[in-house]
Amino acid sequence: ENANAEVVATTYASQQTADRRAARAGSSGEAGKCYRLYTEEAFRTILPAKHEPASRRSELAAAMLQLKAVGVSNVLDFDWPSPPTELLICAAFEELLALRAIDDQGELTKPDGARLALAPCGPRTARFLLASLEAGCSE
Repeated sequence: ENANAEVVATTYASQQTADRRAARAGSSGEAGKCYRLYTEEAFRTILPAKHEPASRRSELAAAMLQLKAVGVSNVLDFDWPSPPTELLICAAFEELLALRAIDDQGELTKPDGARLALAPCGPRTARFLLASLEAGCSE
């Protein structure tokens, strides 16, 4: 698996998620039904009890860029609700450095990093858009 490629993986829902979905089936005021397409044994043995928080299993470059843009100088000391792993933090820093969004000291670059942070898309896509502007390929 390439650490620089973002992957959308198909995973099992957790037991916690399945129970929440079942509870919402009747939450519109009327009694509802929830059909599960797996056996009770599969529910108990295959589905994990709960998922890891998204900050521990997701690509963090966009979140780190936004933190930098709002003035968080040291994202390592940021009070994450569920702290991400060091591996994910390092990968995000490497990506932002490669995109020229941050400098060697981890500071937001001007104007590139600031412009990437303002884009309504991820930092990679924003870098492509800025490069196309700089090359005169778009307006």
